[in-house]
Amino acid sequence: MTIDYRKKYLKYKIKYLEMKEKKQHKKMKGGELKIEEDLDKIMGEMKIDNNSFLKLIKNNTEDILVIIYAHWCYHCVNMIKNIGSKLKSNSNSNRIKYLDGTKLTEELKNKLEIQGFPTIIKISKGSDINKLNKKEYEGPREVDDIINFLDN
Repeated sequence: MTIDYRKKYLKYKIKYLEMKEKKQHKKMKGGELKIEEDLDKIMGEMKIDNNSFLKLIKNNTEDILVIIYAHWCYHCVNMIKNIGSKLKSNSNSNRIKYLDGTKLTEELKNKLEIQGFPTIIKISKGSDINKLNKKEYEGPREVDDIINFLDN
Protein backbone atom coordinates (compact mmCIF):
# COMPACT_ATOMS: atom_id res chain seq x y z
CA MET A 1 0.00 0.00 0.00
CA THR A 2 1.41 3.37 -0.96
CA ILE A 3 0.97 6.48 1.10
CA ASP A 4 -0.75 9.43 -0.58
CA TYR A 5 1.54 12.17 0.71
CA ARG A 6 -0.29 14.88 -1.21
CA LYS A 7 -3.56 14.03 0.52
CA LYS A 8 -1.82 13.88 3.92
CA TYR A 9 -0.10 17.18 3.23
CA LEU A 10 -3.32 18.96 2.30
CA LYS A 11 -5.10 17.68 5.42
CA TYR A 12 -2.15 18.68 7.56
CA LYS A 13 -1.83 22.12 5.99
CA ILE A 14 -5.51 22.89 6.58
CA LYS A 15 -5.24 21.77 10.21
CA TYR A 16 -2.00 23.74 10.64
CA LEU A 17 -3.57 26.93 9.29
CA GLU A 18 -6.60 26.47 11.56
CA MET A 19 -4.32 26.01 14.58
CA LYS A 20 -2.22 29.01 13.52
CA GLU A 21 -5.32 31.23 13.59
CA LYS A 22 -5.91 30.09 17.17
CA LYS A 23 -2.19 30.64 17.92
CA GLN A 24 -1.85 26.96 18.83
CA HIS A 25 0.19 25.86 15.81
CA LYS A 26 3.40 25.55 17.84
CA LYS A 27 1.77 22.72 19.80
CA MET A 28 0.95 20.88 16.60
CA LYS A 29 3.25 18.17 15.33
CA GLY A 30 3.35 16.28 12.05
CA GLY A 31 2.69 13.11 14.01
CA GLU A 32 -1.00 13.96 13.98
CA LEU A 33 -1.02 12.56 10.46
CA LYS A 34 2.08 10.42 11.01
CA ILE A 35 4.02 12.47 8.47
CA GLU A 36 6.94 13.07 10.82
CA GLU A 37 6.96 9.39 11.75
CA ASP A 38 7.13 8.39 8.09
CA LEU A 39 9.91 10.88 7.38
CA ASP A 40 11.91 9.78 10.43
CA LYS A 41 11.89 6.19 9.17
CA ILE A 42 13.26 7.30 5.82
CA MET A 43 15.89 9.71 7.21
CA GLY A 44 17.05 7.55 10.10
CA GLU A 45 20.36 8.63 11.62
CA MET A 46 20.83 11.24 8.90
CA LYS A 47 18.38 13.53 10.75
CA ILE A 48 20.10 15.89 13.18
CA ASP A 49 18.99 18.63 15.56
CA ASN A 50 20.33 22.18 16.06
CA ASN A 51 23.03 21.16 18.56
CA SER A 52 24.24 18.27 16.42
CA PHE A 53 24.37 20.60 13.43
CA LEU A 54 26.51 23.12 15.33
CA LYS A 55 28.89 20.34 16.43
CA LEU A 56 29.04 19.01 12.88
CA ILE A 57 29.98 22.44 11.50
CA LYS A 58 32.60 22.93 14.18
CA ASN A 59 34.25 19.56 13.48
CA ASN A 60 33.68 19.08 9.76
CA THR A 61 36.69 17.81 7.84
CA GLU A 62 34.70 17.19 4.65
CA ASP A 63 32.09 19.08 2.70
CA ILE A 64 28.62 18.26 3.98
CA LEU A 65 25.19 18.53 2.45
CA VAL A 66 22.34 19.75 4.62
CA ILE A 67 18.75 19.31 3.53
CA ILE A 68 16.54 21.70 5.48
CA TYR A 69 12.93 20.60 5.37
CA ALA A 70 9.54 21.16 6.99
CA HIS A 71 7.23 18.24 7.71
CA TRP A 72 4.22 20.27 6.57
CA CYS A 73 5.82 21.13 3.19
CA TYR A 74 4.50 18.94 0.38
CA HIS A 75 7.64 19.46 -1.72
CA CYS A 76 9.88 18.39 1.19
CA VAL A 77 7.82 15.32 2.00
CA ASN A 78 7.66 14.30 -1.64
CA MET A 79 11.41 14.83 -2.13
CA ILE A 80 12.35 12.86 0.99
CA LYS A 81 9.91 10.09 0.05
CA ASN A 82 11.37 9.80 -3.45
CA ILE A 83 15.11 10.18 -2.82
CA GLY A 84 15.60 9.68 0.92
CA SER A 85 16.22 5.93 0.81
CA LYS A 86 18.59 6.28 -2.13
CA LEU A 87 20.58 9.01 -0.36
CA LYS A 88 20.69 6.86 2.76
CA SER A 89 22.16 3.92 0.89
CA ASN A 90 24.72 6.07 -0.96
CA SER A 91 28.36 5.85 0.12
CA ASN A 92 28.25 9.59 0.91
CA SER A 93 25.36 9.23 3.38
CA ASN A 94 27.57 10.15 6.36
CA ARG A 95 28.09 13.55 4.68
CA ILE A 96 24.36 14.18 4.10
CA LYS A 97 22.19 15.45 6.94
CA TYR A 98 18.55 16.47 7.34
CA LEU A 99 17.69 19.44 9.53
CA ASP A 100 14.11 20.23 10.56
CA GLY A 101 13.62 23.84 9.51
CA THR A 102 10.62 24.24 11.80
CA LYS A 103 12.84 23.72 14.84
CA LEU A 104 15.72 26.03 13.88
CA THR A 105 16.55 28.98 16.07
CA GLU A 106 16.08 32.41 14.46
CA GLU A 107 19.83 32.93 14.61
CA LEU A 108 20.50 29.70 12.74
CA LYS A 109 17.79 30.46 10.16
CA ASN A 110 19.46 33.79 9.49
CA LYS A 111 22.97 32.31 9.23
CA LEU A 112 21.75 29.64 6.82
CA GLU A 113 19.63 32.23 4.96
CA ILE A 114 16.58 29.98 4.77
CA GLN A 115 13.98 31.46 2.45
CA GLY A 116 11.86 28.41 1.77
CA PHE A 117 11.59 24.66 2.01
CA PRO A 118 13.25 22.47 1.02
CA THR A 119 16.63 24.20 1.06
CA ILE A 120 19.68 22.14 0.14
CA ILE A 121 23.02 23.61 1.12
CA LYS A 122 26.57 22.39 0.72
CA ILE A 123 28.81 23.59 3.53
CA SER A 124 32.51 23.50 2.79
CA LYS A 125 34.93 21.81 5.15
CA GLY A 126 36.60 24.08 7.66
CA SER A 127 33.62 26.45 7.82
CA ASP A 128 32.79 28.25 11.04
CA ILE A 129 29.19 28.85 12.14
CA ASN A 130 29.87 32.60 12.17
CA LYS A 131 31.41 32.51 8.69
CA LEU A 132 29.78 29.72 6.72
CA ASN A 133 31.28 28.88 3.37
CA LYS A 134 28.10 27.55 1.79
CA LYS A 135 26.43 27.16 -1.55
CA GLU A 136 22.74 26.51 -2.16
CA TYR A 137 21.73 23.74 -4.55
CA GLU A 138 19.26 24.81 -7.20
CA GLY A 139 19.24 21.79 -9.53
CA PRO A 140 16.85 18.89 -10.01
CA ARG A 141 15.89 16.84 -6.96
CA GLU A 142 17.56 13.69 -8.23
CA VAL A 143 20.05 11.60 -6.25
CA ASP A 144 22.81 11.63 -8.86
CA ASP A 145 22.58 15.41 -9.30
CA ILE A 146 22.60 16.06 -5.56
CA ILE A 147 25.59 13.72 -4.99
CA ASN A 148 27.41 15.33 -7.91
CA PHE A 149 26.79 18.76 -6.32
CA LEU A 150 28.20 17.53 -3.00
CA ASP A 151 31.30 16.01 -4.61
CA ASN A 152 32.19 19.02 -6.78
